[in-house]
This record gives sequence, C-alpha cells and structure tokens, in this order.
Amino acid sequence: MRFPFLWEVKLADKVHGWWDVSPTLNALMVTLAQWTPVVMTGLIALAATGFATPAGSLRWTMTHGLLSVCSAIVARVLNEPVSVQVARPRPFEVLGFASLTEHSRGNGFPSNHATGAFALAVGMAGVPHYFPILFALALLLASARVYTGLHFVTDVAAGALHGTAVSVFLLFTFHGILSGSSF
Repeated sequence: MRFPFLWEVKLADKVHGWWDVSPTLNALMVTLAQWTPVVMTGLIALAATGFATPAGSLRWTMTHGLLSVCSAIVARVLNEPVSVQVARPRPFEVLGFASLTEHSRGNGFPSNHATGAFALAVGMAGVPHYFPILFALALLLASARVYTGLHFVTDVAAGALHGTAVSVFLLFTFHGILSGSSF
C-alpha cells in the first residue's frame, strides 16, 4: 500500500480546496494537529495528581495513566519500521501543495500522531472522567492531520487501530499486575 487509494487523493484534494474558505478553521486545525498530543499528555498528568478523580481511585487513575503513556511509547516504536518499510508519501507530496503546517516528506503511513493519540486515550478507558475527553481529542487530532494535508484517511485510521490495539494489549496484560487487582 505504498500509494494512496484514488478516493483518498480526491478527498485530500477536496479538503485542500477548503483552505481558502476559513483562515480561522485553518488556524484551529493547525493548532490541533500540532498541540493535541501535548494537551492529552497534560490531561493524563493532571489526572495522576488526583484532579477531578473520585475519592479512592487515585491509584487506579495513576495505573491507567502509566499504561497510557507506556502504550503510546510502545506503539510509536512499533510504528517506525512499518512507516519506513511502506514509505508512503503524504497528501502534500502527492498533490503538490504545501501543507498547512511544516512537515518533512514521506513515511505518512501509519500516522504516528494518530497512533500515539489513540494509545493515550484508550489507555485511560478505565478513567470515566478523562476517557471521553481524551478520545474526543484523539478524533480531533486525526481529523486535523488529514485536514492540514499531512495524512490520508487510511494513514490516521491505521494509526488509530494500531494505537488502540497496543493500548488494549498492554491494559489486559499489565493492569492486574500494576493495580494489584484483576482487570
């Protein structure tokens, strides 16, 4: 799957056409594409301090936070050889335009940002006050990466699936050990 599907190229071209419509939307998408992983990590750190965490569940929250961050790291390490092997070009390369945010060429599949974002979000699935926010941020990040011309839809979809799979695997494998109870 070195090159994108035709429907993805057409979609990327259509989205690129929207850039002239709203500078405000462009700025929002650039911000989401660049800063969402930092915000997500900050929310996980905030949760680990006990902020908005129900009484008696700090250890549970901290365990999920640790597994969440570990999941993102493991998923990112596993992504690299796949990305290099596939060497899939990015939309701005295929269509010949400059992306909304500066980025190097090549190796767009799977999206490292989507992989990490979904690994972080799914790792916090057991923390009801934070999971919906983190999951929504992961979806926004994936959308922003497509909108800004950095990824095709299947790049972020593959990243989302990969990050989710790694996170679920680590949750089931290590959760009982770290929390002192069964998952």
